[in-house]
Amino acid sequence: MRLDAFILAEAATAAPDGKLYVHGGGLTRVVCPVFPFVLPQLALVARLLVDESDLEARHVFETTLVDPEGAAVVPGAPLVAEQGDVLALPDGEERFMQFAITFGGVLFARPGVHTLSFKVDEEELRRMTLPVVELASQIVEAQPNRAERRRRERERGRER
Repeated sequence: MRLDAFILAEAATAAPDGKLYVHGGGLTRVVCPVFPFVLPQLALVARLLVDESDLEARHVFETTLVDPEGAAVVPGAPLVAEQGDVLALPDGEERFMQFAITFGGVLFARPGVHTLSFKVDEEELRRMTLPVVELASQIVEAQPNRAERRRRERERGRER
């Protein structure tokens, strides 16, 4: 079993036809207007490249999100995948297991770099940082472009 794709999103759904529907995908940071802040939902999307023997076994998937001090923001709640029906595939077609896990009401108590961990059968397949920042700290005054700088210089010259 190998992790083939992994993203965070605002929302995601795994459809029975094998498609993943992702909204606001590629989330790499959370910008909060105030702290504490509750993010309505956060979704993890994962796709694993598997072989038939992987599908014949029971697997435990676990995701945790901790704040900079190590306190659980999203506690590790294991999801268990039991053996299911295995579709016959044409020779050469790759076999995937994919899913979306949605967490509702994610409370960010403080800013800082949070850490997300994704494990399968207690083996960590992905660890990523998730910076959580305050909106006010992200506002940067726009710097004037060259034409605007020249205009200001001309105005200062007239004032003298």
